[in-house]
Amino acid sequence: MRLCVFVILVCFSLPLLAQSDLLYVDKEGVLRRKSDQQEQSFFGVNYTLPFAYAYRHVKAMGLNPEQVIDADVYHFARLGLDAFRVHVWDTEISDAEGNLLNNEHLRLFDYLIKKLKERNIRILITPIAYWGNGYPDRNEETQGFSNKFRYNKKKLVTNDTAIAAQENYIKQLLLHVNPYTKLSYRDDPGIIACEINNEPDHGEDNKQTTAYINRMADAVRSINWKKPVFYNISQAYRNEEAFLAARVDGFTYQWYSNGLVANHTTPGNTLPYVDNYAIPYKDWPGFADKAKIIYEFDAADVRSSYMYPAMARSFRTAGFQWATQFAWDPTPLAYANTEYQTHYLNLAYTPAKAISFMIAGKAFHRVPRFKTYGGFPADTSFEQFRVSYKEDLSELNSGTEFYYSNNTNTKPVTPSKLQHIAGVGNSPLVSYSGTGAYFLDRVAPGVWRLELMPDAVGMKDPFTSAALNDTATYIVWKQQNMQVQLPDLGKRFRIMPLNQDNKNKSLSTTDGRFTAGPGVYLLSAKEVNPATLKLHSLPLGMREFYAPPSMQLPAVKVFAEPPREFPAGQDLPVSATVLSLPEGEELELQVNSNFLPLTKQTVYNYAAIIPASMVDEGELRLAIRLKKSGYVVQNLRSVRVLDQTARLELFNARKVQEDTVLKSWWRIKNFPDWNRRTHYKFDTSENGVVSYKASADTFNFDIPFIGWQYSCNMTDITLQGENIYSTIKLTGAPANGKAASIRLILVDHNGNAYGRNLTLEGTSKTYELSISSFSKSPFLLIPRPYPMFLPLWFNSTVYPPLQLPSIEKIQVLYMPEENEKAEKEKGYLIEAIWGAKD
Repeated sequence: MRLCVFVILVCFSLPLLAQSDLLYVDKEGVLRRKSDQQEQSFFGVNYTLPFAYAYRHVKAMGLNPEQVIDADVYHFARLGLDAFRVHVWDTEISDAEGNLLNNEHLRLFDYLIKKLKERNIRILITPIAYWGNGYPDRNEETQGFSNKFRYNKKKLVTNDTAIAAQENYIKQLLLHVNPYTKLSYRDDPGIIACEINNEPDHGEDNKQTTAYINRMADAVRSINWKKPVFYNISQAYRNEEAFLAARVDGFTYQWYSNGLVANHTTPGNTLPYVDNYAIPYKDWPGFADKAKIIYEFDAADVRSSYMYPAMARSFRTAGFQWATQFAWDPTPLAYANTEYQTHYLNLAYTPAKAISFMIAGKAFHRVPRFKTYGGFPADTSFEQFRVSYKEDLSELNSGTEFYYSNNTNTKPVTPSKLQHIAGVGNSPLVSYSGTGAYFLDRVAPGVWRLELMPDAVGMKDPFTSAALNDTATYIVWKQQNMQVQLPDLGKRFRIMPLNQDNKNKSLSTTDGRFTAGPGVYLLSAKEVNPATLKLHSLPLGMREFYAPPSMQLPAVKVFAEPPREFPAGQDLPVSATVLSLPEGEELELQVNSNFLPLTKQTVYNYAAIIPASMVDEGELRLAIRLKKSGYVVQNLRSVRVLDQTARLELFNARKVQEDTVLKSWWRIKNFPDWNRRTHYKFDTSENGVVSYKASADTFNFDIPFIGWQYSCNMTDITLQGENIYSTIKLTGAPANGKAASIRLILVDHNGNAYGRNLTLEGTSKTYELSISSFSKSPFLLIPRPYPMFLPLWFNSTVYPPLQLPSIEKIQVLYMPEENEKAEKEKGYLIEAIWGAKD
């Protein structure tokens, strides 16, 4: 795949940063600017192109890394980002003694710093990563000191020879003079601070830990480094006292709110996972006077566009002044999401998430530190911002800005005062038939700059296994219909292409409607000379534009995800994303031996409704085929049709798939053998009964439970109407034949949870639990939030009556306080859970 870059020479200027723009940390732990003592905040991304996998594969594609950097940094600025961080791959720019290697990786990093500074994006430099350079490939053999010590994190922070190499390296790197800026990293005001290393792994010796941190901080300051020095604290979280005793100016943290590497999109409402960033030792001595930074965060394995502003809000409530997502996908690799498959963020390829991220940046800058907005769901609206799981929407609606990540019916507060609009989909101001992002910026009264990105068409779950030959998202350059309704433009205005290579012709409209392809345009209600115009307060050139080229499309391709289960006797809607339908062809949906027409809804979306008369209990085998030729384009997964009028099936071990059951614990650093002693598996008895078994050989009471979660997605099967189910039935047994106490928790799509305890006795049998016996309950955050000190439980602030059709997931937990006398194998087996009538 080739990358075409369309970048016009930058025709804007920004004031150069001076030494007076340097930052410091005051006695209250607040990051401030020296010149005026103003509190500072920064929001942006990690980005890896000069190093490792991204570098190798951009070069293998025959692309110019500088041009890729130019384009990606333009997109950072387009989204209003002002922060950049990456852990430098020391293994690629050092030798075994820690001497700096002045090579291509370092040169590209220097170039990236220059381009970031041109866009007024500040830089947090993290000199030491300890990583190999392979992931997701194999590591290469390098000269670096981290390679010499075989990437052994514990040895690298305890071995004197390793520490000496780090001291040597960090001083040389920070004194390195960037040939593009003519400044050393020490003297460059664009580089605001140093984070000594990335995710160190310390042992139990607190004195040794503090000594290492102080030794490295002293090495940094020995070169007359006057900027803040930070230390990473969230990984080795059992060393809090050692960290708090160290001579640093602040600490860096991360947040992967719903785990990592699920290998599929995480289902359900994940807003409860980002309701609160609680630091348990915030009142300890040595904490209050330290600045706080989020070096990495993401809503990993989430395709939706509602999470980022909620995370930004919680960061500010916790007092953070810097947050950088990990990691922005370099554009040439984003089509396949191969660099870090659990993350996926790029303006061209994930437009809705990118606009959500833009909104999050605004929230991070505007939410006051430590301000609270109540608990979820009250905090889904805060300041000028709104997030919605149901609408898959992030939104900013201020007097001068109107941003939205998905279709919205919200009316802007004051349309006549708007200066900036950005969105995906339709709003009261803009109707757009494409799927890419667009930006409207007011240049002068009656004059707006329009930037249109190409269509992004997702054709697989981007969080499943990734490979460069497996496209997750296609880029399509296509003329799309647009209507713009802005008070100072009116209905009659001109549309003038601005960017180089824009083949669209100038045109005019009398009703605000026009057709245009990707590029930059000037919309004007009067005659203007573009050469006299510039964008105010934006680090963008009037004619600047970048987008990846339209990709070679397959002959015909379909992507559809019908529900795994559906109730009998209801209309079943099926939608599909379609690329490259042959001219004159039509699509039809095969349902067992029947055929239904798939009709076009939008440019890439087709839909059919399977009538209730065809939705009979059993299995629906689905396929999409070309009507004329009969060629089957795609076999879809089958849908299990359930007679839910008598039995609302929440879980059935015989029918669920392994990857749909989430366990309560992923790797626990401080209990390294726990994964080997905790078992989750499907168990088939001698008579063929299938159960899901959760057990442990031994039980450590520092680990509070054994448990799992299943997304039953009642909302996906569109069950509606009154709650006709009065009883929950559960078939299960203790793992060792003796009594086992479990807790059953039902969580609805609004994050409300209802639970009750149950004792399983003897052999397998069915238990009846009345709905009225369930009471409001916290629920376990599965997958486990990271870092490990974050809360395990979430408690909603609103509890409407329990309605089984609104249940989104179930949890079954084995609680230690109820099982202290259990012997041998501890745990339970569950065959099925369902709702029943009286």
